Amino acid sequence: MSKEFLAQSPEVAKEVMELIKDTSNITTMLEGEKAKLKDNKARAKKEFGIDGKTFGKLFKLYHLQAREQFEEENTELLEMYDVIVKAK
Repeated sequence: MSKEFLAQSPEVAKEVMELIKDTSNITTMLEGEKAKLKDNKARAKKEFGIDGKTFGKLFKLYHLQAREQFEEENTELLEMYDVIVKAK
């Protein structure tokens, strides 16, 4: 799409402007929500002693509903580790 096309098609230019405005509004909301995420992580550390990295992992497990997958992957890893260590 060229500048000339937009100049000749004011309706298209207006629609693009509406998309830009909408995207800006969404970005503003996301920035506010990101601050809440940071506050929650800080609260977990301050009130419950859960460090940020651990809180992030717990959140990810919950959010992705991936506990079983996590357990399977880590069980397999631990089993491989045990085999390696026993081979000394």
